[in-house]
Amino acid sequence: MNCFECAGRGETRPSVAVCTTCGAGACLDCVRPTTRDIRHAVGFSSAELAITTTRELHCTPCHSAISAHQGALADLGG
Repeated sequence: MNCFECAGRGETRPSVAVCTTCGAGACLDCVRPTTRDIRHAVGFSSAELAITTTRELHCTPCHSAISAHQGALADLGG
């Protein structure tokens, strides 16, 4: 699989990741790694929660869109 963003510019570069948002292939220059906290139950009771930080990989356009959305939410106080 080749990088979708580079292909749009007429370049052929191998993908090293798949965007978790849109599924496009992304090369080393176009991939944007981020982290995400996942809350999950611990033990037998769902009242006790733990947080595990995981890695998410996004292509450049999805990363820009997510960052803009999170910035807008922060501006609204949410």
